[in-house]
Amino acid sequence: MPLRYKALNPNTDEIRLLRRLPSRDNILHFSLETFSLRAAPPFWAFSYVWGDPKKTSRIVVNNHNFHATENLVAALTTHVHDILELRADLPHHSHFQAQHLWADAVCINQRDEKERAHQVSRMRDIYQKGIVCIYLNTSDRDAYKSVHDALQRLSETSAGDSTPRISPDMRYELLQFFSKDWFHRMWMIQEFVLAESKPLFFFLGGHKGITERDLRDAAWAVFQKSSDLLPVEEEFSLLSGVKQYMCLAEVKDRIKDDRECSFLTLLWTFRDRLASDPRDKVYSLLGLLRSKLEDDQGRPSSVVACDRGLAFEELIVDYKATVEDVYASVVKSAIIGMDSLNVLCACQRPGRFERSWVPDWTEPWSRFSLLTNSIGLVPDGWRKNSFTSSAGQKPVVEFSRDMQSITVEGVLSSKVSVLGDQPANCANSRWIEDWFTNVEQKLKIQISLRYEVNLQNVSDPFIQSVVATNTEEDGIIYSDVLAAEYSLPFTGASLEWKEMVRFYREDTLSKEEAEMFIIDIRIAQMLNGRRVFIGENGYCGIVPDHTHKGDLICVLFGCDVPVVLRQEAEHFTFIGECYALGLMYGEAIEAVRQGSIGSKQFVIF
Repeated sequence: MPLRYKALNPNTDEIRLLRRLPSRDNILHFSLETFSLRAAPPFWAFSYVWGDPKKTSRIVVNNHNFHATENLVAALTTHVHDILELRADLPHHSHFQAQHLWADAVCINQRDEKERAHQVSRMRDIYQKGIVCIYLNTSDRDAYKSVHDALQRLSETSAGDSTPRISPDMRYELLQFFSKDWFHRMWMIQEFVLAESKPLFFFLGGHKGITERDLRDAAWAVFQKSSDLLPVEEEFSLLSGVKQYMCLAEVKDRIKDDRECSFLTLLWTFRDRLASDPRDKVYSLLGLLRSKLEDDQGRPSSVVACDRGLAFEELIVDYKATVEDVYASVVKSAIIGMDSLNVLCACQRPGRFERSWVPDWTEPWSRFSLLTNSIGLVPDGWRKNSFTSSAGQKPVVEFSRDMQSITVEGVLSSKVSVLGDQPANCANSRWIEDWFTNVEQKLKIQISLRYEVNLQNVSDPFIQSVVATNTEEDGIIYSDVLAAEYSLPFTGASLEWKEMVRFYREDTLSKEEAEMFIIDIRIAQMLNGRRVFIGENGYCGIVPDHTHKGDLICVLFGCDVPVVLRQEAEHFTFIGECYALGLMYGEAIEAVRQGSIGSKQFVIF
């Protein structure tokens, strides 16, 4: 007979916990008990990847059969062995005496959508109160012993401030480790970040765990020096996996220290992560909100929460709602909570949604965002290099009653008249000169007049546009700091580009060579998924690759970069963010304030 759940009281802080029972067979037996979270006994909070829902094994819960995924059963099976080892090593550590555990697949009635939605808001408290244990399952125990030893050696080397020595075998083992699904799933973010005050262990498939601190040291050691020990594709896969972990560590530090880390920053940073239910791309992050969504007795709070730039009362938290409606509510919540339209720029390309202004968070980044410095997970000092197209002008915005359209105000600055072809391989700047030879003389004159440069030097502002420099001073500022520091590839990056980046990371270039390399790398990144444009009045820059001639370059109040809109009869379609030289630092807003141009409303569907 399948397990039957007794409903939890939504007006209290009730949760369910598992307790292991002795058994005479090889099947795991548990009791499932209900507790007030505040009065619950010490318990382990499991963090694991569910795995294939079609591949299950039987466990027994309250004398009823329960078919759990193979990943969960493996974690439960090895849990006893792992804890016995920890108890032997740390006999006086009270945490490891806990007899209860919490695993979402069993402790939440997954068939009850109301309970699922309610328990989502309780995740923060569960993972803060529990002892978080992360299980990275594998059937190859020997392989994970090797990974454990490699991580341990790297952490010790890093802590000793000596140059890490990484053998080819060790680097391959690390690739296998950081390629595990756990490092690429959404729910693992809050499960990791909220483990604040207790030790956090990564359990390696039945082998003794490694601490979070040791894993951080090991990850940093991987980045200290470039390596040619792996083929370039595998090397970048390793760096990508380590980057996912280091972003987790950075977010954890920021939230723990109560530093700036908006909800939009979390969505921006972890957009490439995966979730089985698309709504969980949003719901999995709600536990990171600082505001308490319940009162001290665990009842839903009547106080409206606006936390980390999210107006919570506008957000739809309902597994019965459509994905597009949930994502539309994210836009409204972020615009109200942050007093900014920047969230619109997460729209990358036409997708499955009817509303062009609703980003599809299930789609990974197809190109680097120009708003990385404004929104992304970057060092605080880099914020000063952000674009400021709207010059602090607050958004003027209205949502239609049926949430099908959004009306915004801004400036129509230009219309696209020429579009350049994106080169097959833009890992060097030679193509710019070739492209310019085909630009009509009239347009070259317009550009030279707008930017006050000689006709012979007209390519200077154009190259600046392609590089999308985000500083008013001379020189190139690398907009995507994570890509600069971690040397990560963009979607569709060529093998040649990756080889060039690896050569750059080896730090054997002269200053002049390094400057040329970084410009070439930057051009290749910024032109991925973009095309060069020239406006009818001489503006030039880069726009999304699905831009058409006749599309409009606009500066919207409350948006830090210009955007491309397409007029469709009486309304507009949102195409995406763009770089337009001469519109990046409030020039259009200043013209409005001086009365030389006016603003207008745009109704976007």
